[in-house]
Amino acid sequence: MNLDELAEKAEAEGWRIQPPTLAQTPILAPTGETVGFFCLHAAGRGRWRVGPIYVSPEHRGQRLAEQAYARLTVPLVAYVHESNVASRRLHERCGFTFWYRTRGGEYWKRG
Repeated sequence: MNLDELAEKAEAEGWRIQPPTLAQTPILAPTGETVGFFCLHAAGRGRWRVGPIYVSPEHRGQRLAEQAYARLTVPLVAYVHESNVASRRLHERCGFTFWYRTRGGEYWKRG
């Protein structure tokens, strides 16, 4: 699938996708197939905010987003909704630390 098709699939699942002017980075399966994406937004102070992160349902649980994060060397910030346990675990595994809590969720940072 290409990034546009994945974005449409994510929206059909109820994900709120940011405007397409933002940098969408593909998440690849071991076969090289694009199976997800994440968006990077300039957050100031040399940091980049990540979100949303999407992996197609049939490819979840394979740590593909973790592998994509491993390729990024810039300081990152991520918002994690309070009900999204999988996202919290992902960010902990990827070296993010809790930064601060806000209404409905938490901000985590790395670097």
